[in-house]
Amino acid sequence: RSKERRSREAAGSGHCAGMADSDEENKPVVKENKDHQVLDTLDAEGNCIGPRTRGEVTDKGFWHRYVHVWVLNLPDSAVLMQLRAPEKKRFGGMWNCTSGFVMAGMPSLEACKKHLYSESGLQFEDHMYEFAFSCKENSVFNGDELKQWIDVYVVSLKHPPEIKGIFFDIKEATELNYIGIGELEQAYQSQDPNFVLVAAPNYARRLFQYLHRQIREYLEFLPKLDSDEERHNKK
Repeated sequence: RSKERRSREAAGSGHCAGMADSDEENKPVVKENKDHQVLDTLDAEGNCIGPRTRGEVTDKGFWHRYVHVWVLNLPDSAVLMQLRAPEKKRFGGMWNCTSGFVMAGMPSLEACKKHLYSESGLQFEDHMYEFAFSCKENSVFNGDELKQWIDVYVVSLKHPPEIKGIFFDIKEATELNYIGIGELEQAYQSQDPNFVLVAAPNYARRLFQYLHRQIREYLEFLPKLDSDEERHNKK
């Protein structure tokens, strides 16, 4: 599998759609059946072994491709997370980053752009999506075995959009918020049941290592404010 292109660009802001009007908000949520979607199934080494429907993949526990997108608010050292709608089949009512299946033949970068836009209305140039790492996730939720090859991307923003200006799909989530990285780290340490926590070994370590590095680089390039003593010496 070819490696995704990395970018060191860590600045920018997103275009976001407005919140739905009150009439839209009052409409009943109609759950869309996505079992007909076609995914690539993989072997345990990540090699493609052929397409299958999403319903078959999830019901029978085939390995498949998946993406996580972490939108990093650099000034606040926080990440954009959504409270998944309670009607969701998996992880309903839990906090998670933007995530989703990769359709058959689709590059994982394109899947990131698709899911982020559909879930929050945010759009960024390709170079803003930094490929962080990949990992295998093999876990069980409510009796269903999840076998995923996850590509993890980070979008680092110097000027993140305000929460009140971000659209979100009520079929997917009931709330969006910036969660502090320290709070998320604590959630992993305590295995907080309110968060979707990846069980794959080293996922959390690699994620936080990457996020903290992005923040350090951001802080290093901020204009240095003179201390009181330095200002006094300049007089």
